[in-house]
Amino acid sequence: MLKFTRHARKQMVARGISANEVDEAIRMGLKSLQDDGTMLTVHKYYKVVYKKEGEDHIIITVMLR
Repeated sequence: MLKFTRHARKQMVARGISANEVDEAIRMGLKSLQDDGTMLTVHKYYKVVYKKEGEDHIIITVMLR
């Protein structure tokens, strides 16, 4: 399940990125583990930073490439 921080939601609206696109990035994007333990996934024209907690993906931020 995807859970979005308030910051992530604001960034998605500002950048025109949908929840479906975030889901697609997590499923299909190129992933790398960051020093702080979060994951960065790059897909199409955007990047998603998230962390996994059990079955949930906590979306921290979304940005353009």
